[in-house]
Amino acid sequence: MTHKFLLILGLVFSSVLLFAQADDDRMKEIKKMTAGEEIPDGWRKGGALGFDLAGLGLKNPRFGSGESRFGLGGLGTFFVNLKSGKDYWDNNIDFQLAVQNLKSNKGRYQKNVDVVRFNSRYGHQIKNRLFGAIDLNVETLLLPTYPDNFLKGRTGENKLADLFSPVRVTLAPGLDYKHNEHFSVFFAPIGIKLIYVADDAIAQLGLHGNQLKDNSETEYEKMFFQAGANLKAQYNNKYFNEKVIYSTQLDLFSNYLNNPQNIDVLWGHALDFMITKNLSLALKGEMFYDHDIMVNVDRNGNGEYEGIEAGEVGRRVSSVGSFYLKYNTLF
Repeated sequence: MTHKFLLILGLVFSSVLLFAQADDDRMKEIKKMTAGEEIPDGWRKGGALGFDLAGLGLKNPRFGSGESRFGLGGLGTFFVNLKSGKDYWDNNIDFQLAVQNLKSNKGRYQKNVDVVRFNSRYGHQIKNRLFGAIDLNVETLLLPTYPDNFLKGRTGENKLADLFSPVRVTLAPGLDYKHNEHFSVFFAPIGIKLIYVADDAIAQLGLHGNQLKDNSETEYEKMFFQAGANLKAQYNNKYFNEKVIYSTQLDLFSNYLNNPQNIDVLWGHALDFMITKNLSLALKGEMFYDHDIMVNVDRNGNGEYEGIEAGEVGRRVSSVGSFYLKYNTLF
């Protein structure tokens, strides 16, 4: 399992490096578009990588001194965009992946975070700042997950998640308003959202938003179909002589077919402190809520999440925060 993790991590990082460029190229492109300036037709690509590496080795430790650990992780983002006349086609992929191995885990790696998101949007300019567009978003994870977030389970333990189990897909036609190089809003009055769980055993756990089958109290469907409104807004800017960069993205979805008042929320933030021209300390945070998706709940208040076997699951806001050393480079 360790080799599989390192192989996948290496392949993802290599793919990002092949497309890496300065993030400022994309900012200049958006600025020209919102100012009404003509952007040369053709492909544009760019991206950035962040790494997290931590280790601690102890031999015959004193009582209370802790235990050995090794942690490895990273995040990445890259885009490949096409401009052709009044049409644009923007594609980007973001991932965040990290694991750790404590000595007490006896060689088993434990997952800290694992998420992969792909977004593709095609648009046609209607007016200077307004575009008719269709937006596609796909989200899944890379590595298998067992109880307590281990990559490998003990005998008799059920797998809780895996690649494409689940996968969430949103497809929405709407309007894309680019106010300026800092702020834009996309709105679709009606779009579709699918939650699909490819693995039968994982689907029957009912943890990922897939619903019970008709006339059944124990068997779950592998797919959950939703139709509703989708709003996406994003903001980014630079401060203190471009030494601090802040960006935020908000994604809201309301399912018309079932309790539309329960709005799905994904709200992400990123704060970069530039160390050199290409090197920065990146802080990243995210909040997630979906009424149909169960999450771990610490009902005992002891700081531990004992999972589905202890009945500690429910509907809550899920959040994650992390920091990385990020490198942007030209190729």
